[in-house]
Amino acid sequence: MKEWGTKPEFDFKPKNHYEIAEIHDWIDKERAAKVSGARFAYLKGDLVRLQFALISWVMDTLSDETVLKSIINEHKLSITSKPFTPVLPPHMIRTAPYEAMDRLEPSEDRYKIEGEDLWLQ
Repeated sequence: MKEWGTKPEFDFKPKNHYEIAEIHDWIDKERAAKVSGARFAYLKGDLVRLQFALISWVMDTLSDETVLKSIINEHKLSITSKPFTPVLPPHMIRTAPYEAMDRLEPSEDRYKIEGEDLWLQ
């Protein structure tokens, strides 16, 4: 692990991530609990935008060979600089590949399209 800079000292008690999000109406645990049960939360507004910005930054970074080479060199890593290729697979899959992945059983817990050789992922 590595630390950067000096840890700041505050003249107040810092808030945790949930307290900050609640103040800004970026999170809603109560409504999510009504829909999904305890321990779930709706993310809202700028917090959702932040999450998508982070996803976008990671995708840009991992798919740029020049950036990867720079990171690898800077940290003296012995890994490939081959860029990541994002893939969104189909939401349905035929029986044979599903069985080959050993993910079909128990089949009663899966959703099959009636009259088709297709299962929802």
